[in-house]
Amino acid sequence: MSVEIRYLPEPCRGKEYVVRGSRPGPPFRLTGILLCAVLAGCGATSSNTAAPFPSFTPRPTVIAASPPGSDGVQHVTIAAKESLFRPPNITAHPGTIKITVVNEDNIFHNITVDVAGGANSGTIDGGATKSVQFSLHNLGKYGFFCSYHEDTGMIGVLDIR
Repeated sequence: MSVEIRYLPEPCRGKEYVVRGSRPGPPFRLTGILLCAVLAGCGATSSNTAAPFPSFTPRPTVIAASPPGSDGVQHVTIAAKESLFRPPNITAHPGTIKITVVNEDNIFHNITVDVAGGANSGTIDGGATKSVQFSLHNLGKYGFFCSYHEDTGMIGVLDIR
């Protein structure tokens, strides 16, 4: 779902904000006071300035497969969490690739790699781990997805370089 939030960089009091979603129909409006409370998280100090955001470590968005081992296979492990693949992008070299998915959710997932002949892990129960192994010899980008949650954005890209 795409969301557009327009706001003025002035103090919030008395301003009107427009929130647009991808659903049909008119946008709904929030008053500046309500939106400021939500965005600031009630973290204003007595001088009426917003509290700083806590520091965080960003999650990687790309992971590289390991170099081929003695078995000639490149290995990579990703997580299925909150109906997303983490990280959603994998880089590897031409050859045999084994993607292991650790399901950190309480619901089932799978991984299907969009390659000739198909490559699917089968259902991965909550808390379980499964792998899918396949060979790719052409450079390019190949999609992968959870067939149960693809429509909610559980997709990724395998980049063969």
